[in-house]
Amino acid sequence: MNTRIYTTGAYLEAIEVTINGITQYRWIVDAFEDDSYLYGSGDYCKPYTYADTLEGMFMKDDESYEDDMNECEMDECLTD
Repeated sequence: MNTRIYTTGAYLEAIEVTINGITQYRWIVDAFEDDSYLYGSGDYCKPYTYADTLEGMFMKDDESYEDDMNECEMDECLTD
């Protein structure tokens, strides 16, 4: 499964993470706004900002952001 995407519009937030015992800051996507594409193939995709499984990171063709509570309201996304 391709796990890398390119997006023309995403809100990022700097988050402190610890991976393999190393603590550092990384940019984490907080919300998507514009079109996103699978890296390499260029195929259009509709990503979620989080999911319980890797497969759940992408919306199915018959789903929309409005139908799912996984996507936050813009006011919530922009608060600290």
